[in-house]
Amino acid sequence: MSEQDNLKLVQSIMEDYVKGNVQPPSEELLAEDAEWILSGSIDDPVAGRYHGRENIKQAFAMHNQIVEAEADWCTVKDYIVQGDKVVAYGNEKIRLKPSNRVVECSFVYVITVREGKIVQWHSMYGYP
Repeated sequence: MSEQDNLKLVQSIMEDYVKGNVQPPSEELLAEDAEWILSGSIDDPVAGRYHGRENIKQAFAMHNQIVEAEADWCTVKDYIVQGDKVVAYGNEKIRLKPSNRVVECSFVYVITVREGKIVQWHSMYGYP
């Protein structure tokens, strides 16, 4: 796939996220042995490495049990594309369900796409 195709794939997933549809990408877009890395606060229960579609689905389910997207919760500032890598960066605003606390953070997602499928998604979060 071309860099433009890789960008379009990631943009389509991010468009769903921005709308509040925080679900794993469909199986057509996610490699069977994909890796999802969530780097963030040390006390984030979802932080870690998830291998394979089923484990990634479980990570999203755990995330959605404890996090609720606020209105206009995610803003992508820009994308950078080079070869099979797409970088998206921006800001998020979420509500932690257990405490009802609203948290704002910055994010950088580094996504690797091969043959039209995501093989790795590395999410890095910064909290003010």
